[in-house]
Amino acid sequence: MRNYDTTKGLPYPRITKIEIDYSADGKPRIEYVERLAIVDSSGKVQHLDAYLTYHVLDLNTMTDPVQIVNPATGEPIPGATATGQQVMLGMLAFLRGDQLARDSMADAAQQ
Repeated sequence: MRNYDTTKGLPYPRITKIEIDYSADGKPRIEYVERLAIVDSSGKVQHLDAYLTYHVLDLNTMTDPVQIVNPATGEPIPGATATGQQVMLGMLAFLRGDQLARDSMADAAQQ
């Protein structure tokens, strides 16, 4: 069993890159890169080696809610779940917020 608790000083699988391909058909495909890491005694994340693994997450096939976990310990947060739709809506909300902030800065610069 892999360790997901970053507080124990043991190696854990860390996702270091996420890429979302949101195709014209509206079906998001997520690709991500994972590598082993450790949190050192100063609290900094150290990647243990250059070995990377690549994975694909197809939200279209994940129809059941998944358990939300504490990202530091890997422990389930009681009563907290998320669906793929909720995740995408949240991500898109942050992206739209960034777009609107950039639009606002561009508008201000033109005045």
